Amino acid sequence: MALALLATAIVLDVAAVLAALYVALSLKRRAEWWVGAVVLAMVAARRAMYLITALTDEAVVLDPRAEATGLFVSCALAAVVIGTAIAALRAGRQQFALLEAEERYRAVFRNDHTIMLVTDPETLRIVDANEAAEAFYGHTRDELASMSITDIDTAHPEIIRARAQAVASGEPQIVHTQHRTANGQYKDVELHLGIIVVAGKTLKLDVVFDLTPLSRQRELLERVRARYSALFDNMQSAFAYCRVMSDDRGHAIDFEILDVNKAFEKMFGVEKIAVLGHAAREVMPALHEDSLDWVATFADVASSGDSIKFKAHSSAYGAWVSVSAYSMEPGFFAAIVSDVSQEKASEQRLESLIAERTRDLDTANADLAAANEELTALNEELVTTNEDLQAALEDLREATSARDRFFASASHELRTPLNSIIGFSGVMLQGMTGPLNEEQTRQLDMVHRAGKHLLAIVNDILDLAKLESSRISVQWSEAHPSQVVRELADSVAVQAKEKSLALRVQVCDECDIALLTDKTRLTQVVEPVLSNAIKFTDEGYVSLECSCEDNHVKLTVRDSGIGIAPEDLDLIFEPYSQLAVGGPDSGDGTGLGLAVTRGLVQALRGTIEVESEPGAGSVFAVTLPARTSET
Repeated sequence: MALALLATAIVLDVAAVLAALYVALSLKRRAEWWVGAVVLAMVAARRAMYLITALTDEAVVLDPRAEATGLFVSCALAAVVIGTAIAALRAGRQQFALLEAEERYRAVFRNDHTIMLVTDPETLRIVDANEAAEAFYGHTRDELASMSITDIDTAHPEIIRARAQAVASGEPQIVHTQHRTANGQYKDVELHLGIIVVAGKTLKLDVVFDLTPLSRQRELLERVRARYSALFDNMQSAFAYCRVMSDDRGHAIDFEILDVNKAFEKMFGVEKIAVLGHAAREVMPALHEDSLDWVATFADVASSGDSIKFKAHSSAYGAWVSVSAYSMEPGFFAAIVSDVSQEKASEQRLESLIAERTRDLDTANADLAAANEELTALNEELVTTNEDLQAALEDLREATSARDRFFASASHELRTPLNSIIGFSGVMLQGMTGPLNEEQTRQLDMVHRAGKHLLAIVNDILDLAKLESSRISVQWSEAHPSQVVRELADSVAVQAKEKSLALRVQVCDECDIALLTDKTRLTQVVEPVLSNAIKFTDEGYVSLECSCEDNHVKLTVRDSGIGIAPEDLDLIFEPYSQLAVGGPDSGDGTGLGLAVTRGLVQALRGTIEVESEPGAGSVFAVTLPARTSET
C-alpha cells in the first residue's frame, strides 16, 4: 500500500513538472523558460527528497491526502512564482526595448542630413529639430522649439491643422508648400509627414526636402524653352524637323514633317497646321521636279548622323536655297533652309566679272610683257647714261678740284695787289703823301672803294667755293652775342648816318652769356644782312636785336625799306641772284652775300628765316643753339 502511494506521488510530481515545463516552453521566451524550469526543478527536488526520506525512515508515515494536498500547493506556488517572474521579465524587456528604440531614434534624428522636424499634431508646436533643420532654417534648435509650424509654413493655419489631423489618424501625407527661413527667404519644399511615438506620446514627423534648386532649374528650363521657342519662331531661315518614312524593306520613300517655324510657312507658302504629320511630297509635290533627291539626301543624314550643308535649286520654293541638315536621333533630322538667290546671282555676276577681269589681265599681261621689253631696253640705256654720268661726275670733281686749286692760288694773287691798292689809296686819302686837290681826292676815293668792293667779291667767291666743297672752317670758341651785336652796330653806324636812318640796337639781359660759336663767322653772317638793310632802306630805321628763347639765341635785323616780293623770297639765298628792286645801289654786288650767309649759318648749326612785304620792310632772323662751353 505504501509503495502504491509512493508511486502515485511520484507520478503526480512528474506530471506537475511536465505541465510547468510545457507552459514555460509555450511562452517561447528563453528567459521565462529558464525561470519555469528552475522553479519546477526545485519543487521536484524537494518532493523527491521528501519521498526518499519517507522510504528510508520508517518513522515517517506517508499520508496520500496530505501528499496530494502538498503537491497541489507546491504546484500552485510554482505557478505563481513562474507567472510573477514572467511578468517582471516581460515588463523589463519592454522598457529596455523602448529605451533602445528612443536612443536609436535620437541617433538617427540628430545625425541624419535630411531636414527633420518633430511637431505636436494637436498644438502644432515644434517639439524638436535636427542639425540639418537648424542649418536650413537659420534658427537654432531652441529657437525652433519655441515656434509653431505655422511660423515657418506659408500655408493657411487651417490647412496645416488639417494635415496634422490626417497624419494623426494614420494617413501619411506628401505635400508641396513654401517654408520661411530666418533671413526672410521663401523656399519651395516637399513635406513627407508621418507618425512617430516618443516616450509613449504620438508626434508628427516632418521630413523636409528642399526643392529650391529644383525650382530654379525648372524656372531656368522654362526660360530656356521660352527663349528657344521665340528663337525658333523668329528665325529668318526656314526650319523643319522631320522623320524619315520607310517601306517594308527599310527603303526611305519620304519624310514626315513634325514641326516647322514661321519662316518655313512664309518661304514655302504653307500653313503649319496643314503640313504637320503629313509627308513632304504630299504637301509640296514640286519636290519631285528637282534633280536632287531630297529624300535620299536627308535619309543619309538621319541614318549616319553626319551633318551636311549644300546649295540647290528648289522647285517648291522657286529659287536657289542653302540647306543645313543634321540629325540628333536616328531616323530623324532637322533642316535649316535659307534663300540664297541673291547670293547666287551675285556669284554668277562675280564669275562673269572674274572671267572678264581674267581676259583684261591676259591683255594687260601681254602689254606688260611688251612694256617690260621696253623697260629692259630703257634700263640698258640708263645703265649707259649712268656710266656717262659717272664719267661726267669724275670730270666735274676734277674740274671742282681744279677750281679750288685756282681759287686758292688766285686768292693770293688777287688779294696781294688789292690790299696794296686799298692800303696805298687809304694812305694817300689821309694826306700822308702830300696834299690832294678835290678832284684827286674824289678819284682816289673811287679807287679805294672799288678795291674794297673787289676784295669783298673775291672773299665771297672763295667762301662760297669752300662751302660748296664742304671745306669751310669753323673755329669754335666762346663769344658774347651781345658784344657781336654792338660791334656790328658800330661798324655800320656811319652808313646809317649818311642815309639819315635811325639805327636801333636792342639786347635782352639773357643774351649776356658766353655762347660757343665762331665769332668771325657769326660776324660774316650778320654783317651782309645788316649792310643790305641799310642799302635798301631810304628812310625810316634799321634795327639789330638780340634775344634768347627756348635755349636758342636769335639775332634779328629789321628795316623799313623797300621789302621783297613773296615770289622772290626763295631766290635771295641762291648764288649770283640779284633782284631787280630798283634804287641807285640795286645792281651793286655779285649776289653771293646771302648765299654765303646761309652756308655759314648752317655751318654754325643754325637757321636763317626771312619775312618781308613790298613797301613794308624786311625781317631777317638768325637762330643759333644756345650752347656754352659747359654744355
